[in-house]
Amino acid sequence: MKRIAATTKMAGNLYFISFVLVLLAIILHFLGWTQIRQGVQIRSHSVLLSESDRLAAKKKGGSFSRRGEIITSVGLALASISAVFAFASIRSGEPSQNSIVFGLLICYLILQMFRV
Repeated sequence: MKRIAATTKMAGNLYFISFVLVLLAIILHFLGWTQIRQGVQIRSHSVLLSESDRLAAKKKGGSFSRRGEIITSVGLALASISAVFAFASIRSGEPSQNSIVFGLLICYLILQMFRV
């Protein structure tokens, strides 16, 4: 009887972990694209600057873009881990709302496909 209670509690944790990870993935997606957008904006404004300032602005814009790419990559990893936890939650027979997690994962995939 204790084993069943522990398994149910563990399954509840799997769902919660999956839910939190997919939310973090979506947040990181938007944060990453904000960084990328800022890098592109800095590089586009560098066209109007002098040659020495232009090189510095391009370098600064490139660092923002790289940071954004790293953040979105971490978000992708979190979404993948979230999917693994969601499937583990289903396999454990947890009576939770897995459709919420899968709906958020589908939203994340749509964000990835259209690069919103």
